[in-house]
Amino acid sequence: APWRSADTPAAELAAYVVWSATVRPAGLVTRPAVLMSKHWMDKVWSWDHCFNALALASGSPELAWDQFHLPFDHQDE
Repeated sequence: APWRSADTPAAELAAYVVWSATVRPAGLVTRPAVLMSKHWMDKVWSWDHCFNALALASGSPELAWDQFHLPFDHQDE
């Protein structure tokens, strides 16, 4: 089935939102990160990353895995 059709009118907007909220690795962000918002929640939060990982898992498993691992990249043990 196509990812966008009359039956899925929000799919194009959802794809744009994910694309626009994804930032490249830089500084302390060691992997591509999907922010909750670039306006108010423009950081990687230690629990929101799980929501993004769950949402991305079926369509972009590598990016989902990156979301889950982001906070743990900074732990020593």
